[in-house]
Amino acid sequence: MHAQDKDTDKTRGRAGAAGPAARAAAPGAGRLQVLQRAAGNAAVARAVAEQRRESAEVQAEENVQRVTNGVTPVQRAAADGTKESASPVVSGAPVIQRAVWTYNASTRTHDVMGGQRSGVWQEDGNPQHIATSAQLGAGAQAHHGDKYDDATGRHFGSGNVAFSQRGAIPDTPQAHRDGTAYKEREAHVRQALVETKRRLATAITMVSASAAPSGRVLDALRSGFPGFQRATPQQIQPLLAHVAEVLRRIQTGLDAEGAQIALAGETAWYDLGALGSNQANVAGWVAPTVGERLNPHDKKSEKLPTMDAGREGAINLRSLGENVWYIVHEATHRFAGTLDYQYSPYEHELNEDRADVGTAQTLGWSQQKLEEYSADRLGKRVARDADQYTGQDESAHPAKQLNWYAMGPRALMNADSYAQFVVVATGGTLPRR
Repeated sequence: MHAQDKDTDKTRGRAGAAGPAARAAAPGAGRLQVLQRAAGNAAVARAVAEQRRESAEVQAEENVQRVTNGVTPVQRAAADGTKESASPVVSGAPVIQRAVWTYNASTRTHDVMGGQRSGVWQEDGNPQHIATSAQLGAGAQAHHGDKYDDATGRHFGSGNVAFSQRGAIPDTPQAHRDGTAYKEREAHVRQALVETKRRLATAITMVSASAAPSGRVLDALRSGFPGFQRATPQQIQPLLAHVAEVLRRIQTGLDAEGAQIALAGETAWYDLGALGSNQANVAGWVAPTVGERLNPHDKKSEKLPTMDAGREGAINLRSLGENVWYIVHEATHRFAGTLDYQYSPYEHELNEDRADVGTAQTLGWSQQKLEEYSADRLGKRVARDADQYTGQDESAHPAKQLNWYAMGPRALMNADSYAQFVVVATGGTLPRR
């Protein structure tokens, strides 16, 4: 959602697909989690600021302005006075995993004393291969559906998150017992949250490499941040620090003990923090600050908003938003201060691609014939001048698509840009270009 203009997001109904996990959490994550428990998001923001150079966001903003204006961005020297040597282009491919395990809390095993204990880790693809948390070194606090990657030593779990219900969630004929509908939604979101954490770890690894991006990660960057289409990999490289910072902030926020997710149903009229949330196309929202309500950011301006927006409270999700895309989207609002400059035309473009490819297959077209047939549609998927951005999120095509490709530097603080990057970089379908 845009935390200033509205408290709601329009749904695209994206489902989370499987993706490989990556490296361990950023150093200092434990300290940040303690701070968040004690003092909330503001403390997290201060701790993050202390750990990273104060100039990082300024440099990213300066460089993205240079890229969109066709000027080579500046790569500043390291703080210790050394200068990093030029690095070869790397593919940014995710780490190949040896084995991933899923925690099954419903399975009972016998210990050496003959007693029973609940819960066991099962290897994905070979569920008969089981292990205990102690054997894997995964920690004792595992929740049903958690994942453990033995290649990276990462435990991706949902047990740290406090789930709550907001509004009425009626039971359905399929979930006929009182409270069952909410429990089923919570179980589903926990699985999506675990998958989100795995994908985030992979995406952070991709953009943290000390070399210019290429391959899948470059394609994903140009898909989520359309202005990068006009930049070379070497020009994009200095801007990755900003992308990585946003991703690390949401990783830290989602990993924090006591992070909050509210599953929303039919909210009451007097719930002022949920105004407008009962509309059919609402997927989720994060409450804006009072200051944001009184003084909204000028989205027409190319000046990026601060990551330290000071937003508090839960990430609110409705059924339509209970997937990787929207958890990432809302988490960027909650923990990194992003706005809704423009919702993505991702699903619209995928539908166009399916229709075109289906037509080509039915009629037996060659690849050249397909490209000629699709040329007009693909021609609209190119970066446009940033001054053509309308200053607001456009909801209907073709204005929606045109606006997406005209965001320019604004995309670096656009919630859907990060959702699209994470999903596409970690295995989601890439729209044709």
